[in-house]
This record gives sequence, structure tokens and C-alpha cells, in this order.
Amino acid sequence: MINNPRVPKPDDGPVPENLREKLLETVGMIRARVPDQHPVIGIILGTGLGSVAKCLQIEAEIRYEEIPWFAWSTVEGHAGKLLFGKLAGVPVVCMQGRFHRYEGWSMKNITYPVRAMHYMGVKVLIVSNAAGCLNPQWNRGDIMLISDHVNLFGENPLVGHNDSAIGPRFPDMFNCYERHLRALVTETALANAVQLRQGVYAGLLGPNLETEQPHPRHAALPFLARLRGAAPCLFSRPAFFGPASWGRAQAAEYRWLRQGVGADAVGMSTVPEVIVAVHIGLKVVGFSVLTDMCLPDSLEPTSHTEILRAAQTADEKMARLMLAVIPRLAAELAAPAPAPAAAN
Repeated sequence: MINNPRVPKPDDGPVPENLREKLLETVGMIRARVPDQHPVIGIILGTGLGSVAKCLQIEAEIRYEEIPWFAWSTVEGHAGKLLFGKLAGVPVVCMQGRFHRYEGWSMKNITYPVRAMHYMGVKVLIVSNAAGCLNPQWNRGDIMLISDHVNLFGENPLVGHNDSAIGPRFPDMFNCYERHLRALVTETALANAVQLRQGVYAGLLGPNLETEQPHPRHAALPFLARLRGAAPCLFSRPAFFGPASWGRAQAAEYRWLRQGVGADAVGMSTVPEVIVAVHIGLKVVGFSVLTDMCLPDSLEPTSHTEILRAAQTADEKMARLMLAVIPRLAAELAAPAPAPAAAN
């Protein structure tokens, strides 16, 4: 039972316009509960990615329902806790489970924790998710470093009133997954024998998975077998009656995402959070764990249970990578900014 009067309800609409007041209330409550926590890195853990949380030296945790103006998780695989502690010696705050638009939360609700992390002092946001793989050269269980994204939600969390003290009206999304941080992560993965892909993530509303129609060839096989026996001369022209003419699986959405949009992975989160992170000036690193193969010509049915299982299989690799990457990100934050070039 949720008794907190300052917890929004699905479809209640956005976080109220006096956003700074709400953030001060939220962060004030958090600091009262965990006064000794000063995280510099924020982490959002996606579906089934629990090993990273297990590696965290947890010093405090707060359930989302207890935090003013936070929503709560309703999806299997999302624990719904804000964890504080150290990961590889670095102070972090970790969302063990996120909010999704398809749960009924508004775009402002699902991105509100990113703003709260910023108010807590976080400088770098690490986002992770479980995603379908659209790239035929990759495999289930691979980890993809997100180089760019495509917003296919049909919505944007920045629509509406903008507080210029929090962020600009028209933020530039150029290099939103910062190139030099991606180079740092790639180098770290190589040094730790973690194979890392790199590609484009397409964010969709969900909650349904994308469409697929069984291969026309499968339905035609009994008829074609009878036809071959009755009139073998018709099959002397494979250009007309061979496999190429039987058509391809009509996985229209997957085919469009790969060939039309150019995406390497597809999921139902992350993009809104990254848009807000850029709006408030956070540096962003993003990972997708590829949990199912979304290849139009060899598609098989899948389920959320199978996606969870695949995410948990890759979880150990993700935890190993995070443990190696986070100290380097912290060192990057601590490094002095380069001096401006001297004028001639």
C-alpha cells in the first residue's frame, strides 16, 4: 500500500510546473535519510541487470514509494529502489529499476529521477537497458555501447514550460553520448576482455514487441509439394517458383527499423532519460544488453520471460565492465579542465 501523498499516479500528468520546488523537496528528503552520501555518478539499471547492484557496496537504500514526487516500478525485473554506496570505490546512486511510458507515467514522471540525481550532485549518468538486436552480425547476449539514438516515442519530455534556470529551451543533442567517454569505455572493455559492440538505439513506446508474420514459404510448402508432383514442368524456372519468389517474413517494423531508420537495437526506454540528462548538462554513457534477435528473415517468437533470462546471462559481463569503467569515469571527472589556448 502506497501512503505517500506526494507519489504521483499513472496518467496524473506531468510533474508540476514549479519543478525546482519539487526537486528541492525530493532531494531534501533523500539527504535527510542519507546525509553522508555524495554520489558523483548516477546509474539506471535496465531489465534483469541485477549483478551490478550486487557489486555495489550498499550503504543506504530508499524505496521509490517513499520519495516525494517519484513514481514506482510496476514491471518484472525492476526492483524499485534507489541505492546509495560505492562501486569500485566511487560514490554512486543507482536506480534499481526505472519507469516506462507504457506503464502510464508521463514523460516528466519517468525522467524526474534524472533531474533529482543532478540535484544530488551527479555529473555522469550511466543508462542501461535490455534491447532487441537488429544487427545480423551480432549475437544474443552481446553488450552494445550506445553511440546515438532515435526517438520514436512520439513524445518528448521537454514539451511544456521550460525553466531556463534548469536547462535551455532548445538543447543541442549533438554528441549526447560523448565521444571521448565512448572511447574510454571501448578501451576499458578491450583491456578487460569484454567484447563490446557500438551502435544506434531506437526507442519505442511499447509495451508490445514488434510485428512479425510467419514466413509465406512455410504456409505454401504443402501446396507446392502437391503442385510439383502434378506439374513438374512448372518448377523448371526457379526464378519464378524458387525460394526468392516465396517472399520474406513480413516483419515490417523490424525491417523498417533496420533498413529505414538504421538502428542496431530497439527498446522501450532510455531515450527520454538521455534527453533530460543533456538538457541539464549531464555527461551520458549508455549500454544495451542484446537479449533477443530481431532479424526479419529468421524471426522467432519471444517473451518477457525469455528477455529476462537472456539479460541475466549477460549480466556478469556488464558488471565486470561497470567495475572497470566507473573508476576511469570518476578520474575523468576529477581531472582538471584543459587550459584555454593562449591568444596570439
